Amino acid sequence: MAKDLNIIKEKREYIKVFAVGRTLDILMKNGIKPDAITILDAGEVVYDQIKGYENLDIPLCFLSTGSRWAVEAYKGPKYMFFNKECNYNKENIVVETGKTVAIPTIDLAIKAGADKVILCGQDMAFVDDKFHAGDNENIKKSNSYQKVLGVDGTYLHTTSGMLEFKKGIERLIEKNKNVKFINSSKGAKIRGTIEINLQDLL
Repeated sequence: MAKDLNIIKEKREYIKVFAVGRTLDILMKNGIKPDAITILDAGEVVYDQIKGYENLDIPLCFLSTGSRWAVEAYKGPKYMFFNKECNYNKENIVVETGKTVAIPTIDLAIKAGADKVILCGQDMAFVDDKFHAGDNENIKKSNSYQKVLGVDGTYLHTTSGMLEFKKGIERLIEKNKNVKFINSSKGAKIRGTIEINLQDLL
């Protein structure tokens, strides 16, 4: 993860960075200001993802049912998106959502005109026995974990929830055959992507 952050920082002028709320703090502490932030969930806890960064001048993109605490606190530009047609959705732009914020973030990048999407940190498995990048503690051993084929050819521990996230991303990829998807993550293989190490790619 640290290696990828250094590469992103070094090549920052050549890429657009669409961040999910949880990665905002990691990026900012490594001197990488994203181009957009996406939040999805409705809970008050989502505010913790942007806490300390309320005055950024980059767009906060949020689902219409997203956390009101985070949206109210954020002082920068805000853009609401919808995952279905409704009276409030004047332009009838429907953004794909699923049980992971990665899906609308990828779809927003596509709708913004991206012809190439690089997935970083979308591991969909426990890499180095961590649940999320930046976690201090290792996962506890459990018989309930499932296995998934990793990009390095080994099998990694995962959960049924993460496998659902993976399937959701794969469905979105399948719908957008005109976009090139590159998996530079270290975890599970994601169908429809080309696996390229971020350093080699950039």
